[in-house]
Amino acid sequence: MLRPMSILGKLWSGPTSSDSPEDRAVRIEQLVSISKLTPVYALASLVNSVLTVVVLWDFTQPLFALIWCATVSVLPALMLPSWWRNRTRARPANIRPAVIARATRRMVALGLIWGAGLAWMFPSDALPQQMFLAAVAAGICAAGAAGFASIPRASILFALALLLPTVGLILNEGTVMHLAVAAMAVMFAAFFIFFARMAHAGSRDAGHTRVANAGLEQDLEVLRNDLLDAVESISEGFAFFDENDRLRYYNRKYLTMFGSDGDKIIPGMSFTDITQAVPMPLQFEGRTPQQADWLEWRLRHHREGAGDFQQQLASGRWNLTTDRRTREGGYVTVHVDITDMKEREAELAAARDDAESANRSKSEFLALMSHELRTPLNAVLGFADILTDESYGSHSDARYQEYSQHIHDSGSHLLRIINEILDLSTLEAGRFKIHDEDFELALPFDDVRRMMSGLARDAGLTMSVESDDGLPGLRGDLRTVRQILINLISNAIKFTPAGGSVTVTARRQSLAMGGGLLIQIADTGVGIAEQDIPKVLAPFGQIEGPLHREHQGTGLGLPLVQSFMQLHGGEMSIDSALAEGTTISLQFPRERLIEQAA
Repeated sequence: MLRPMSILGKLWSGPTSSDSPEDRAVRIEQLVSISKLTPVYALASLVNSVLTVVVLWDFTQPLFALIWCATVSVLPALMLPSWWRNRTRARPANIRPAVIARATRRMVALGLIWGAGLAWMFPSDALPQQMFLAAVAAGICAAGAAGFASIPRASILFALALLLPTVGLILNEGTVMHLAVAAMAVMFAAFFIFFARMAHAGSRDAGHTRVANAGLEQDLEVLRNDLLDAVESISEGFAFFDENDRLRYYNRKYLTMFGSDGDKIIPGMSFTDITQAVPMPLQFEGRTPQQADWLEWRLRHHREGAGDFQQQLASGRWNLTTDRRTREGGYVTVHVDITDMKEREAELAAARDDAESANRSKSEFLALMSHELRTPLNAVLGFADILTDESYGSHSDARYQEYSQHIHDSGSHLLRIINEILDLSTLEAGRFKIHDEDFELALPFDDVRRMMSGLARDAGLTMSVESDDGLPGLRGDLRTVRQILINLISNAIKFTPAGGSVTVTARRQSLAMGGGLLIQIADTGVGIAEQDIPKVLAPFGQIEGPLHREHQGTGLGLPLVQSFMQLHGGEMSIDSALAEGTTISLQFPRERLIEQAA
């Protein structure tokens, strides 16, 4: 606990030094408050001191009374020149703590002079004059305590220095009247001292609030400047209109969007005036505008904040314009130059048209060539069959039959290549149509078993075609499904060394897997590296390998199968690894299945 002398020492020493913004603001408020009271306190000191001397003139020493009156009147008056000079000056940026400390000591010294003088002049036997003096002491004490409220130390010490000598003398008289007056004076002074403390707390809060508001204003100003700099630096034209649809903020890019007509735009213009001041676009939203229709449409689109639209300006450049409403009722317009994008779109459209034209030419060429090639090939195959079958008599040399068989095989291989190329071309052109029909899976399975068994046997392979009992029927293009199986099985036979196997299975998938039909063609052949799978699925894609180079092919089998499966709404997937074989899975969706009647 602090001792009384320690407390008085702290009060006398004045405020401690601090350079925080809040304390600087409080010191400024203290000095401004004291400065404003300077003329009032000087006048009050003069009037009260003169009145006191007049009332007590017959009860005190005149010389002391005059000296005391002059002292308490002159000391406050000495501050008037400083107050007069500073009354119109701007609020200072900072006040050193030493200034407040000096002001505190000056006020306490004035209180001591008041208190000592009143105690010296206190009449010992004149009750009315004693009561008058008590009232003067209490009034000056209360007025000083309230006036110096911005500096609590000064308020408290001034009141104590002024009031205690007089209160002590009144208490010394000992009568009930004197005790009552002393008590009233003390309570009066205590009330104003308490008021001073509260006023100081409010002053501190006001200072802190002012500093916080100043900091917030500074932050907001920095944020505003940063935002305006950001808006100025973007490549898009930006404009903000207030709730009255008048232009408030914009960047330089917004003006340049309108070329030389951008000079007509100034802050405060309404959006209507701006729209009328700049040229009408050449076109917008794919149509050529008329002046009246354009103005009406543009104003409605802007005020509704209707979003994006494209317009071609009078300069020939293209803009993507966006209109939006703000939460406070304002309007934001953003212009993005999309000329480069429109030029790229035009180039892409021209390239697409060229590609479609080339694709049509290719398809027409392939259709023509397939007809031109198929006709003589069919004749070659027919005559080769006649020669092979010796329909008109035996050959004089057995090699003729062998050669005719070679002719037939080569012609059949060439015809298959032509058919694959034609199918692929039709698929790419989007003109390949599948003809759905209902059939049992056993039908294409029996066909491929009959057609491919001999080929597998000649290659030294074991081939099996199996399916689960009770499989549902399939709705699809029977010819295409048969071609899918033939392509995949022939590939498996082609790339499986002698002694291996090719297995074809079919089963119903679980409901968790979609409930569709799964057909798998698995072989024990050379396999495909994972990184080569995308290559074999590309048209004419082939991978190199010792066994691959032994067989002819166009690389169209797997791409055709994948396209055929997509036309059926299904999927094809490949699971393969080098030297471990390949499994190709065909998944037909549940919608393609024909459930058997119970």
